[in-house]
Amino acid sequence: VKASMNGSNQLVTYFDVVEGKYDNPHLTMNEVKLFSAGAVPPELKDRIYSAVFSSHQARRIYFEITLPKMNASVYTTMNYKITKSSGEIYANYSVPIRFRSGDDRCWTGFGWDNPGHWQKGRYGYEISIGEVNNLFRGVFDIV
Repeated sequence: VKASMNGSNQLVTYFDVVEGKYDNPHLTMNEVKLFSAGAVPPELKDRIYSAVFSSHQARRIYFEITLPKMNASVYTTMNYKITKSSGEIYANYSVPIRFRSGDDRCWTGFGWDNPGHWQKGRYGYEISIGEVNNLFRGVFDIV
């Protein structure tokens, strides 16, 4: 996992993949929903989805992605880019991920464990799977 914020590397973590290899599958994202939480996201039934978050309460912004149900295990990379309304890249990171047979969603969050760090404004995001698969774009606001 590599993450950068405001042009400087904030986190670099390496994972070993066991019992598998990276594929470049053609996966289609059906939907992306956002929610805010701390380091541990709530259970699905307890998530409150929104594209508007309070600057005083937002911690990590999670991107929950739904896909067609997997028929086999797939290893790939999810790529995320968050930009400020000015177009400046706020964060750019990639996460190795394994979808197991039967999976139909995944999520990852970016931000802080404690609230109060997000600056007010509109942010854009781009999410892609692997190196060549479809791109999903959206926006969220910190008010």
